[in-house]
Amino acid sequence: MKNNTLSIILASLFGVLSPSLLLAQKKEKNTPPAQAPISQETNPLYRIYQRAVQFEDFPVARMALMQLMMQSPEKTAYEDTLVMLYFSSGMPAQAVVLGRQRLEKNPDNAQLAEVVAMAEETTGLLKDALDRYEQLEKKNSRPQRKYKIAALQYRLKRYGECQASVNQLMSMPAADTLKVNFVYNDGSNQMVQLKAAALNVLGMAAYDLGQLEDAEALFQAALQLDKDFVQPKINLNALNQEKNAREASQKKDGTPSTPTDTAKKPSPDPKK
Repeated sequence: MKNNTLSIILASLFGVLSPSLLLAQKKEKNTPPAQAPISQETNPLYRIYQRAVQFEDFPVARMALMQLMMQSPEKTAYEDTLVMLYFSSGMPAQAVVLGRQRLEKNPDNAQLAEVVAMAEETTGLLKDALDRYEQLEKKNSRPQRKYKIAALQYRLKRYGECQASVNQLMSMPAADTLKVNFVYNDGSNQMVQLKAAALNVLGMAAYDLGQLEDAEALFQAALQLDKDFVQPKINLNALNQEKNAREASQKKDGTPSTPTDTAKKPSPDPKK
């Protein structure tokens, strides 16, 4: 299943895989249309590349692409595919380097820019990733990307912008039925309602600002949209502990406690 998923991603972005995988890609929901595959490719290196991807032998796949690039530098699809392969096989730094080089030559390649933004986010280049997502959003607004923008704005502590992005997302009818893959600190993941994930991010922003009542309402609203969403439950537990600690401090000192923005809670890594 994992093999097929990676192959479908590659096909949907750059269209250099087999027609059978492209046919499978068409059945996936919310997937951008693929470019025309290089169906007449007869170079043995291309067949090696295909087989290596099938078996997740990424070093061999990358080497085959490298050699194809050297033999046919005019076929820029090879370089674009290598960017995606770098990212998909756990080499986001290399994806950033090559992806930026490709975007200098072809700045209008939105699919490639999306991959580079994901790689920048993964490598901790949060501001660069946010800037790139925002540029893409200006050209073609998508609820999933709007959520990514809100999550990055939260991580960069740009809380006002985060709230504005979430408000915009909540007004998008297309977001009502969409889901997002939410990744937790322990590496586990969960598919959750997109709007629930957005409300959770906004709740965490309120939590960080010490606005506990607002945060609680937002976490509860997220659970109303998706009752199985684990992160708001974790955040509500942390929030209740914070409230209890404040109440205990107030009773001990006889004075109200000062709101803080350093409350401890698990920090999620929201991904599309």
